[in-house]
Amino acid sequence: MAVIGGPTGGPTGGPTGGPTGGPTGGPTGGPTGGPTGGPTGGPTGYDTAQTAFGLGTARDAIVGYWPGNTEYSPSKPTNIDKLEYLSGQRRHEVLTQELLSAFHVTADQTAETASVFVAPLPTTLTDGATSQVTATEICKLIKPQDTHLENQMKWVRSYADLRADRLTEITEQSVRILPYFGTIGMLNTSRRRATWELLGLVQTVCIYLEMRLKHYTWTPRPIDFAPQVQPIIQTPDHSTYPSGHAAEAFAIAAVLEYFLADETQVQVTPGAALPMPLRMAHRIAVNRTVAGVHFPVDSAAGAMLGMAVGNAIISLGAGAALQKTAFDGNLQDGDGKDADFTQAWFAGNYAPVGGPTPAPLTLLAKLFDRANKEWT
Repeated sequence: MAVIGGPTGGPTGGPTGGPTGGPTGGPTGGPTGGPTGGPTGGPTGYDTAQTAFGLGTARDAIVGYWPGNTEYSPSKPTNIDKLEYLSGQRRHEVLTQELLSAFHVTADQTAETASVFVAPLPTTLTDGATSQVTATEICKLIKPQDTHLENQMKWVRSYADLRADRLTEITEQSVRILPYFGTIGMLNTSRRRATWELLGLVQTVCIYLEMRLKHYTWTPRPIDFAPQVQPIIQTPDHSTYPSGHAAEAFAIAAVLEYFLADETQVQVTPGAALPMPLRMAHRIAVNRTVAGVHFPVDSAAGAMLGMAVGNAIISLGAGAALQKTAFDGNLQDGDGKDADFTQAWFAGNYAPVGGPTPAPLTLLAKLFDRANKEWT
């Protein structure tokens, strides 16, 4: 067995364990590991075989003969809308399912586009009837053509000069990005536990949505065009467009800015400096181009998607209006030149259109309320 485990475990375990363990372990390990590691790590986190044997012998010593009779009437959750009895991991799973039920993704292969819609679950009215629900397209992405990506290679080459300066950020952000936002708004699992859980939920939901969009708008990576790219991290197996890191970072930034600025919608003014959470999101996105695994256009699309998803989650959690946006992956700047993804470009091109206000999701609204109280 050792002979098999060596030659096969190394070559396969390394390449697959790293790329997959990082992206998946980060988003779930961060938001759920923090809140659950403290309170539940003591009583439930040490179930080894040795402990189990010790518990068994201790039980035999103190219980004696027991015929199977009952002594207590068990307590039960009295309100299905309250999740406090669950661990952070289980709350995360329940809320993820509720939130994902409000989104769906469609694709038009002929037009090479993919869209995200928000359609909250139907609500039951006082007379027993069910309200009609209309889906709202919150983000539409048009796939970039290979010729456009070839023009973007010059940006990939230019950004590579920053690799030495940003190496620590790049490798760290390959695994987790939430701690970088904790430097802006005091995020921790004691003082802002609900906010931390909410932002982890935002990232998880964004991952599910972005992966569908990536599949429907599959686009080659920079390394597919030239071996000289030489990324400093392993290139993921999925589509380069849209950038998942950009989408997750901007979705988190939008929700964090909601609490920091006490606004129902994130304000982006052309010519003005971006709010701090969006600046951090932009840097995280650009670092992926510095690393050599993304084009600037990927980050631009991811930013538009992230803002749409982040604001949709605000709408579903706090009752604000939806914001609708679209992005053409072949977009050029005002001079007709291939555009770079700068903060100024984002501020000048992010122009969402207001949409309807959906009914809040029950469990998400409660989490939003708890998070909001942490900032007031």
